Amino acid sequence: TDDDPLLVRVHSECCTGDVFGSLRCDCGPQLDAGLKRIEQEGRGCLLYLRGQEGRGIGLGHKIRAYALQDKGRDTVEANEDLGLPVDSRDYGIGAQILRMLGVTSMRLMTNNPAKYAGLTGYGLSIAERVPCLTSVNIENVFYLRTKQQKMGHWLPTEDFDAMLDAGGEVPVASTAEASVSTDDEPVDPEAQLELMREQLADACKELDRLRSLVEPRAESEGSLSVPHDSLNAGKRTGSVAPSALPPDNREVIIVHVRSDSQSHQSTTTGDAAARSASQRGQTMLRQCV
Repeated sequence: TDDDPLLVRVHSECCTGDVFGSLRCDCGPQLDAGLKRIEQEGRGCLLYLRGQEGRGIGLGHKIRAYALQDKGRDTVEANEDLGLPVDSRDYGIGAQILRMLGVTSMRLMTNNPAKYAGLTGYGLSIAERVPCLTSVNIENVFYLRTKQQKMGHWLPTEDFDAMLDAGGEVPVASTAEASVSTDDEPVDPEAQLELMREQLADACKELDRLRSLVEPRAESEGSLSVPHDSLNAGKRTGSVAPSALPPDNREVIIVHVRSDSQSHQSTTTGDAAARSASQRGQTMLRQCV
């Protein structure tokens, strides 16, 4: 209710940080911190938004941006060098989901001013912002400093480089506001490695399960795949395994083509194939989720 705002963490998908524990960002620790804080309070909501990998650019482009960052570009410059937006995430759907769950007033866990602004509306109000501060390490200090200086994130104003000059991994200094840190206990490297192995095994099982659902359907519908490099040529190829399809399923479009004599269905990666297909018959597109 409005008199009792709910603690909410809206978390953008980050495969590298959430699943594989990458130290290059603070996404994994922030996810753990959100869950821990909700557990401590006894009530709350953590909304995990899919399709927002790399601030909306997708996993493939994110890895390309990492390669540029290895050469000295920061996270903003790398996106711009690739001709991609710095942050293309839209929180409107997340706001609507929260509203459908009955949330009207919340205490939002975030350091991101864009997320704070994007979640207002749709009958939602933010009663309080709760910082979600994690630890700085040698791998993510440049990234965090860039978010603070170029993207306006609400992080402590201390110089991150000066903090690291003290040596080792230095927790971000607490502010007068409530904060969350997941590094209050020593981490056993062997235990952490075992946990990552278990998470990877679970992810592989889930991928196999999804493939088992997709492959029979593809065979029964006689689907054909049109690779990106053959779109301009308008060539049709044989079916391929789901693993060969584009990794970012937001870009996959199902094209249904109907003609007087026969029906075809193909999976493509762009509007170019849709235009080619429309010359052969009536085309119907729908987003593949």
